[in-house]
Amino acid sequence: MNNHEEYQNWIEKRTSFFDAGEWILPSVKDRWSNREPANFAWDNFDAAERLISKNPAYYVYTLVEDNNTAWIRKGFHYNNRQAYFISKREVPLYDEKGILYWKPGSFL
Repeated sequence: MNNHEEYQNWIEKRTSFFDAGEWILPSVKDRWSNREPANFAWDNFDAAERLISKNPAYYVYTLVEDNNTAWIRKGFHYNNRQAYFISKREVPLYDEKGILYWKPGSFL
């Protein structure tokens, strides 16, 4: 697979992930960014945890940085976390590492 195909594959998986969820948007003060898809991301851990404790059927995904690469992983993760995504429905992750969110030089 060449670099362009690899990039397209990565973008398609990430886009599919966000298209498949029924995302709960955080308030502006609890938001990680105002740019899509980061506007779905909860920056405030306490606010995300309160929402989940009131709605245990929701699904949590954590944006985790690992060696300068960010992955979306299922569940609450605390080490190296960047943000949380919360959905009303489960979104499958097709790779045990999670969904690649960004990597060095990705421009995203």
